[in-house]
Amino acid sequence: MKFKLKVAGVHVDTNLETVLKSRTTKEEGGKEVDRMCNGKILLDEYDWKIEGNDAGGVNELDDALKNQILERLGEDEPEEALFWDGTRAVYEVTVYQVSVNTNLEVALKSETSKEDAVREVESMCGEKNIFEGYDWKIEGCPEGGINDFSADLQNAVVERIGQGEKVGDLIEPS
Repeated sequence: MKFKLKVAGVHVDTNLETVLKSRTTKEEGGKEVDRMCNGKILLDEYDWKIEGNDAGGVNELDDALKNQILERLGEDEPEEALFWDGTRAVYEVTVYQVSVNTNLEVALKSETSKEDAVREVESMCGEKNIFEGYDWKIEGCPEGGINDFSADLQNAVVERIGQGEKVGDLIEPS
Protein backbone atom coordinates (compact mmCIF):
# COMPACT_ATOMS: atom_id res chain seq x y z
CA MET A 1 0.00 0.00 0.00
CA LYS A 2 1.27 3.47 -0.84
CA PHE A 3 0.91 6.47 1.46
CA LYS A 4 0.94 10.22 1.09
CA LEU A 5 1.58 13.02 3.53
CA LYS A 6 -0.76 16.03 3.54
CA VAL A 7 0.26 19.28 5.21
CA ALA A 8 -2.37 22.03 5.49
CA GLY A 9 -1.97 25.77 5.85
CA VAL A 10 1.46 26.43 4.33
CA HIS A 11 2.35 29.64 2.49
CA VAL A 12 3.79 28.78 -0.93
CA ASP A 13 4.94 30.92 -3.84
CA THR A 14 2.74 29.95 -6.76
CA ASN A 15 0.79 31.38 -9.70
CA LEU A 16 -2.86 32.39 -9.50
CA GLU A 17 -5.40 32.67 -12.27
CA THR A 18 -8.99 33.69 -12.77
CA VAL A 19 -11.37 33.74 -15.70
CA LEU A 20 -12.42 37.17 -16.91
CA LYS A 21 -15.94 38.08 -17.85
CA SER A 22 -14.74 39.77 -21.08
CA ARG A 23 -14.95 37.36 -23.97
CA THR A 24 -14.41 39.67 -26.91
CA THR A 25 -10.92 41.13 -27.37
CA LYS A 26 -7.67 41.29 -25.47
CA GLU A 27 -8.15 45.06 -25.25
CA GLU A 28 -11.52 44.59 -23.50
CA GLY A 29 -9.88 42.08 -21.17
CA GLY A 30 -7.19 44.63 -20.35
CA LYS A 31 -9.86 47.20 -19.52
CA GLU A 32 -11.55 44.65 -17.26
CA VAL A 33 -8.26 44.05 -15.42
CA ASP A 34 -7.96 47.83 -14.95
CA ARG A 35 -11.50 47.93 -13.50
CA MET A 36 -10.66 44.98 -11.23
CA CYS A 37 -7.65 46.81 -9.85
CA ASN A 38 -9.17 50.28 -9.61
CA GLY A 39 -12.44 49.08 -8.14
CA LYS A 40 -10.70 46.72 -5.69
CA ILE A 41 -13.17 43.97 -6.66
CA LEU A 42 -10.49 41.32 -7.10
CA LEU A 43 -11.65 38.85 -4.50
CA ASP A 44 -15.37 39.56 -4.37
CA GLU A 45 -16.36 38.99 -7.97
CA TYR A 46 -13.70 36.62 -9.32
CA ASP A 47 -12.92 32.97 -8.61
CA TRP A 48 -9.15 32.90 -8.03
CA LYS A 49 -7.44 29.52 -8.31
CA ILE A 50 -3.91 28.25 -8.19
CA GLU A 51 -2.84 27.81 -11.79
CA GLY A 52 -3.83 24.33 -12.95
CA ASN A 53 -5.89 23.54 -9.85
CA ASP A 54 -9.56 22.98 -10.71
CA ALA A 55 -10.53 22.90 -7.02
CA GLY A 56 -9.01 26.32 -6.33
CA GLY A 57 -6.39 25.44 -3.74
CA VAL A 58 -6.38 28.81 -1.97
CA ASN A 59 -7.17 28.59 1.75
CA GLU A 60 -7.38 32.33 2.51
CA LEU A 61 -8.61 35.10 0.23
CA ASP A 62 -7.60 38.04 2.40
CA ASP A 63 -6.27 41.61 2.12
CA ALA A 64 -2.64 40.45 2.04
CA LEU A 65 -3.36 38.27 -0.99
CA LYS A 66 -5.36 41.05 -2.64
CA ASN A 67 -2.45 43.47 -2.18
CA GLN A 68 -0.01 40.99 -3.72
CA ILE A 69 -2.28 40.51 -6.74
CA LEU A 70 -2.68 44.28 -7.18
CA GLU A 71 1.08 44.75 -6.93
CA ARG A 72 1.79 42.08 -9.56
CA LEU A 73 -0.90 43.33 -11.93
CA GLY A 74 0.39 46.89 -11.55
CA GLU A 75 3.91 45.95 -12.64
CA ASP A 76 3.01 45.50 -16.33
CA GLU A 77 0.41 46.53 -18.84
CA PRO A 78 -2.89 44.72 -18.09
CA GLU A 79 -2.90 42.91 -21.44
CA GLU A 80 0.43 41.23 -20.62
CA ALA A 81 -1.27 39.18 -17.88
CA LEU A 82 -4.05 37.94 -20.18
CA PHE A 83 -4.15 34.57 -21.88
CA TRP A 84 -6.72 33.25 -24.31
CA ASP A 85 -8.04 29.84 -23.38
CA GLY A 86 -9.19 28.56 -26.74
CA THR A 87 -10.81 25.46 -25.30
CA ARG A 88 -13.27 27.48 -23.22
CA ALA A 89 -13.26 30.65 -25.35
CA VAL A 90 -12.42 32.93 -22.42
CA TYR A 91 -9.61 35.16 -21.30
CA GLU A 92 -7.76 34.30 -18.11
CA VAL A 93 -5.56 36.60 -16.12
CA THR A 94 -2.51 34.99 -14.53
CA VAL A 95 -0.54 36.51 -11.66
CA TYR A 96 2.91 35.03 -11.02
CA GLN A 97 4.86 34.53 -7.79
CA VAL A 98 2.18 35.14 -5.18
CA SER A 99 2.44 33.80 -1.64
CA VAL A 100 -0.69 31.71 -1.08
CA ASN A 101 -1.91 29.78 1.96
CA THR A 102 -2.62 26.29 0.64
CA ASN A 103 -2.27 22.57 1.34
CA LEU A 104 0.65 20.45 0.19
CA GLU A 105 0.97 16.73 -0.42
CA VAL A 106 3.73 14.29 -1.23
CA ALA A 107 3.86 10.59 -2.01
CA LEU A 108 5.92 8.70 0.55
CA LYS A 109 8.34 5.89 -0.23
CA SER A 110 7.12 3.62 2.58
CA GLU A 111 4.86 0.89 1.25
CA THR A 112 4.66 -1.63 4.07
CA SER A 113 2.73 0.05 6.89
CA LYS A 114 1.51 3.35 8.19
CA GLU A 115 4.00 3.04 11.05
CA ASP A 116 6.85 2.92 8.50
CA ALA A 117 5.37 5.98 6.80
CA VAL A 118 5.31 7.83 10.13
CA ARG A 119 8.98 6.94 10.73
CA GLU A 120 9.80 8.13 7.21
CA VAL A 121 8.16 11.52 7.83
CA GLU A 122 9.87 11.87 11.21
CA SER A 123 13.21 11.09 9.55
CA MET A 124 12.56 13.58 6.75
CA CYS A 125 11.83 16.31 9.28
CA GLY A 126 14.71 15.41 11.57
CA GLU A 127 17.27 15.37 8.77
CA LYS A 128 15.84 18.51 7.14
CA ASN A 129 15.69 16.88 3.72
CA ILE A 130 11.99 16.95 3.02
CA PHE A 131 12.35 17.98 -0.63
CA GLU A 132 15.26 15.73 -1.61
CA GLY A 133 13.95 12.73 -3.52
CA TYR A 134 10.28 13.70 -3.07
CA ASP A 135 7.78 15.20 -5.50
CA TRP A 136 5.91 17.79 -3.42
CA LYS A 137 2.91 19.48 -4.94
CA ILE A 138 -0.04 21.62 -4.05
CA GLU A 139 -3.03 19.45 -3.23
CA GLY A 140 -5.17 19.09 -6.33
CA CYS A 141 -2.50 20.38 -8.75
CA PRO A 142 -1.48 17.74 -11.26
CA GLU A 143 1.68 19.67 -12.20
CA GLY A 144 3.01 20.63 -8.77
CA GLY A 145 2.30 24.36 -8.60
CA ILE A 146 5.15 25.25 -6.21
CA ASN A 147 7.48 27.91 -7.62
CA ASP A 148 10.19 27.94 -4.94
CA PHE A 149 11.46 25.05 -2.82
CA SER A 150 13.35 27.29 -0.40
CA ALA A 151 14.74 26.66 3.06
CA ASP A 152 11.97 28.90 4.41
CA LEU A 153 9.33 26.68 2.81
CA GLN A 154 11.03 23.56 4.17
CA ASN A 155 11.08 25.05 7.68
CA ALA A 156 7.41 26.08 7.39
CA VAL A 157 6.40 22.55 6.34
CA VAL A 158 8.40 20.95 9.15
CA GLU A 159 6.84 23.40 11.62
CA ARG A 160 3.31 22.59 10.38
CA ILE A 161 4.01 18.86 10.69
CA GLY A 162 5.25 19.42 14.24
CA GLN A 163 2.08 21.32 15.19
CA GLY A 164 -0.09 18.27 14.63
CA GLU A 165 -0.83 16.03 17.59
CA LYS A 166 0.30 12.94 15.71
CA VAL A 167 2.23 12.65 12.46
CA GLY A 168 0.07 9.63 11.60
CA ASP A 169 -2.97 11.91 11.32
CA LEU A 170 -1.32 13.63 8.35
CA ILE A 171 -0.70 10.37 6.47
CA GLU A 172 -3.30 8.62 4.38
CA PRO A 173 -3.40 5.92 1.73
CA SER A 174 -2.80 7.22 -1.78
